[in-house]
Amino acid sequence: MSYLVTLVVIRSLLQNIITESYSYNSLKLLFYFFSVIMVPYYI
Repeated sequence: MSYLVTLVVIRSLLQNIITESYSYNSLKLLFYFFSVIMVPYYI
């Protein structure tokens, strides 16, 4: 269930990045979310 939620979040973030023409803040936000998602897997 949480996996689906993560996919939806990533997809919406990607859509935001596309509509904002790859603005730096969007990329930074995407990287932040990706880090938050991946960290629990490494712990």
